[in-house]
Parts: sequence; structure tokens; C-alpha cells
Amino acid sequence: MTDNRNLIIAVLLSLGIFLGWEYFVGGPKMKAEQARQAAAAHQHKPDQAALQALAPAKALPRGEALKRGGPRIAIDTPSVDGSLLLKGARLDDLRLKNYRDTIDPKSREIVLFSPQSSDYPYYAVFGFVAVPGEKLAVPDGSTPWKQEGNGALTPAHPVTLSWDNGHGLLFTRKIAVDDKFMFTVSDSVANKTNAKVALQPFAYVARDGVPTSQHYWVLHEGFVGYGGGLKDPSYDDFKDDTPPKTFTATGGWLGITDKYWMASLIPPQDQSFDGSYSAAPGQAKHYQADYRLAARTLAPGATTTVDHRLFAGAKVYDVLNGYKKKLGIADFDYAIDWGWFWFITQPLFLLLDQFYHLLGNFGIAILALTVVVKLVFFPIANAQYKSMAKMKKLQPQMERIKERFADDPQKQQQDDGALSHREGEPGRGLPADAADHPGVLLAV
Repeated sequence: MTDNRNLIIAVLLSLGIFLGWEYFVGGPKMKAEQARQAAAAHQHKPDQAALQALAPAKALPRGEALKRGGPRIAIDTPSVDGSLLLKGARLDDLRLKNYRDTIDPKSREIVLFSPQSSDYPYYAVFGFVAVPGEKLAVPDGSTPWKQEGNGALTPAHPVTLSWDNGHGLLFTRKIAVDDKFMFTVSDSVANKTNAKVALQPFAYVARDGVPTSQHYWVLHEGFVGYGGGLKDPSYDDFKDDTPPKTFTATGGWLGITDKYWMASLIPPQDQSFDGSYSAAPGQAKHYQADYRLAARTLAPGATTTVDHRLFAGAKVYDVLNGYKKKLGIADFDYAIDWGWFWFITQPLFLLLDQFYHLLGNFGIAILALTVVVKLVFFPIANAQYKSMAKMKKLQPQMERIKERFADDPQKQQQDDGALSHREGEPGRGLPADAADHPGVLLAV
């Protein structure tokens, strides 16, 4: 009786401790963390109400939207062309030179980025925000950046932009691009005030709405990234009330992917970052992938620089793998959706790709891959063919057994098994001593 009472008291005390900890410690901590994540996720997001107020009631044709934004700097590389909007220093106009809407080589280039006031806006933004408690003028979507010098953005000619906030902070942005799909954005800020300032670097890619195209349930489209593991929620994972999905990692990448194309942010690979995927309602749902780096504290007279990278282009395996090795970007080739059976699809693709580069024709490459697969499985197939040949040889005798013992299935099975055993084939459900009872085989 005493033992039962002590057990009940122990259970009640344990339950009380658990509930007390949850009420006084765990619950407040969870609420504080949720509030911190929500504030962090929305700290540098565009004001959706302001965007809707500034956006025209009806989306403009893309060409007209490009003209209305203000001065632009042309972008021209062997792989992409487009322009950079000086107002806000936003990358919001990008087309893929080597990819077309149809198989007609004269058809329109694939459009990746589009400005805010067009159909299906898609763009990338970089910058600094003031840490909570700091009241600093920092660049935003309306900042009138100035270009230092002239000329288009090309692989041989980076462009440099600058903006003075008028209160002692000078912001400088150098943008470079390679001959494929990688942009490097070097953001600097010089503190010319007499006091310390703290700023937090950030970057995001955003799109409003999803263009109409072919979508396959087996192919991932939506958010994609890597940070201690693959992070790839789809568009359908975000309803109007879905909170941001956040993660923290050192090294990695994140962005938005389509079937063939992707816009992905690559933070400095040796620094920790807070990543976030989110969706917000509006005229068209606003999808955003972003990251924040640790705050930088600048003493008077100090300067800090942050190097961001942006991949904006086609998900070509050789290109992605090249960036993975050259820049040390973890699992960047997993921007390609290899499917559930990646351990089969990826090796087969790599072999097919090697045959294509060797032979120069996909049709012949597929035939070569078929031959290799046949050779690999030849021992198994050959054993099956031999078994089939033996069974074909025995088939007439088995038919005679069935006819002779049509009313005795057990006898059919015994003699069938004995026949197979005599010819070197495994018996089909025969008893262990079937070989000792040849039965009708002696009479046939």
C-alpha cells in the first residue's frame, strides 16, 4: 500500500515539474524564438502593402515595364543578356541567350528575371539593414545609385555603384559576372561618422506568382537549397498562413528553382547564415528565399566588405559541378532534381553525358548506354536464357505428364519435379524425395 502511494506521489511530482517547466521556461522560450524568427524573416522583406500600392492595377508589358523603371546598365555575356536597374541596384532583367521558348532558333530567348511591374516579376536584391535599435539610412528599393564610369556589365568589365546616405555612411557595390551564370556582388560600407554603427548584410531572390508552364508532380519546383542537408519545400507547402521555414548553417546556398532554370544565392561559404523561405499573399503570391549574415560593427573610419554570389541560369550539370569544385559550394549539383532513386539516375546520367561528349550525338549516346547496361546484366540474362531453354526442352514431356495424370495434381507435381531434377533444373514445389520417385517417367 505504501509503495503504491509513493509511486502515485512520484508520478504527480514528476508531472508537476514537467508542467511547471513548460509553463515558466519552455513556453516563454518557444514564444520568444518564434517572435525572433518572425521578426528576422520580415526584417528586410519588401513592404507588401507598399509594393501593391506602387504596382499598377494591371501588369505592364515587359518592354514597357523596363522603360518605366529608370536608368539601367546593360548586361551582356556569352550566356546571358539583360540589364541592371540603377534605382535600388536590382537585378531584375535577365534572359538566357542559348535557350529559346521553342526549338526554333529564332524564337524568343528564355526570360528568367523580370521587373516588379511586369507579369510574373522575378528579381534579386542585396544590401544591408540596420540592427534592431539602430536608426540608420540604408539603401532600399528607391535608392538612386550612381555608376562610377561607363559601360555595360560584361565578364571583362565589372561595374561599380555608389551611394552616400548623407549621414556619414558611404555604400559601394561592385558587380562582376563570368561567362556563364554566376554574378559576384561585393558590398562595402565605409563609416565616416564619429560613432560605431552596426549593419547586417542580407540577400534575397523573390518572385510574384508562378508562370504558367508544364508542371510534373515527380519533378521538384519551388524553393531549393543546402544548409546541413537539402532544404527544398515546394510552392504547395506554403499556404496563406504558413510561417517562414528557417534554418541556420555555415556554408551552403538557397534559392528558387524551375524545371530547367534556377536563381540561387550563395553566401560566403566560411560564414554562418540564417536562411528563410516564405510566401506572402497579394495580387500574386510573393515567394522569397533569403539569408542574413551576422551583424558587422564598424568603428569610426572603418570599412567592411561582404561578397555575395548569385547563380541565375540553366541547371547544366557540368556548370553546377564546376562551381561546386571551384567555389567550394556544398552539393551545388543537387540543384538538379535527381528524384527518389538518385543512386541510379545520377550514375546513368553521368555515363550518358560522357558518351554524349565523346560521340557528339545523343541518339548514339543512348545506344551506347543501352549496350553498356546490357553487358552489365548479361550474366543474369544469360542464366535466365539457359533456364528458359532447358524448360522449353522439357515442355513436351511435362505436357504428356499433365495429360496422363489429369485427375491427380499431386502426381503431376511429383513427376514434374523429378523430371526437372533429372535435367538439372530446380524442382517447382516438389517434395525432398521426389527424385526417388520417377513414377511415370519410366513408362514414358
